[in-house]
Amino acid sequence: MPVSTEAPRCSEFARSIGVLPPGSGLFLERVILVAVPLPWPKPALKHEMLAPLSPLVAGSVVISRLFAMEPNSARSDVEVYERSGATTEVHRWQLAETDDLTSAITAIAGCPIGSLGALPLAKVACPTVSPTFLVCTQGSHDSCCGTSGVALADEIEATRPEFVVRRVSHTGGHRFSPTFLSFPEGRMWAFADIELVDRIGAGTVSSHDVSNHARGWWGAKVGPAQVAECAVRAERAGAGFTEPHIEPIEGNDGTPASHFRVTSDDTSWDVHVRVKRAIPSIACETAGGLPAKPGREFAWSIERI
Repeated sequence: MPVSTEAPRCSEFARSIGVLPPGSGLFLERVILVAVPLPWPKPALKHEMLAPLSPLVAGSVVISRLFAMEPNSARSDVEVYERSGATTEVHRWQLAETDDLTSAITAIAGCPIGSLGALPLAKVACPTVSPTFLVCTQGSHDSCCGTSGVALADEIEATRPEFVVRRVSHTGGHRFSPTFLSFPEGRMWAFADIELVDRIGAGTVSSHDVSNHARGWWGAKVGPAQVAECAVRAERAGAGFTEPHIEPIEGNDGTPASHFRVTSDDTSWDVHVRVKRAIPSIACETAGGLPAKPGREFAWSIERI
């Protein structure tokens, strides 16, 4: 913990103690973005536009998360990113004046996987998913996201016009700022910079990138299962991404699984995950980093079968 005379930013502190991010991503089948004017409250889901939508998304037939998206005249009112094996389908809608946002989200939340294209909404044509980055920029939630997150979003938009950027509300893990969720792979990343963005966009991430910057793939459950998937992804760095099968192997004593068999492209690995250390998630720019929340950092060993 920082000493009482210090008040560092949470991401600066996490970097200073060398926190490894694998295991801290989101486990989702859909991400739903709604264009919401700034400013956003903390939490953003208390915004008057989102408050009636949040319970609808929470009760969705698929595992979903709702985020605010900073509006832009060239963007859609509603965007949905849906997991489809190893890739992502994206759906975008511009709502007409006669369309009701609550009705639209109700319809989206009630759609099974693979059925969004049949909704009776004014859909915007969606080509093959370009490299897309949902960057957490919500400064009202955390100053790290409001500074380094915004700076990274600005840089991508200014220098990488071939990439899609969405400035979104808090995605969790502000101690890892700048943090984003990238598509089409559907992976969360920590301590990002423009060079990492380029490698993700080109499909040339390294084993070091995955081990030190990947928070988790959105098709793996948060915690040890995400760590196991990241361990295998690091082994396969540079290879095209294919959907992994993650099988937990429980111990004889009934304790939660820390041993996983991960299979990708007909090759399997045994991954043993352990808690490396307990780490605090400090409050940003407060004396001594208080109040702090408890957290875990994972380590792993891996063996190809």
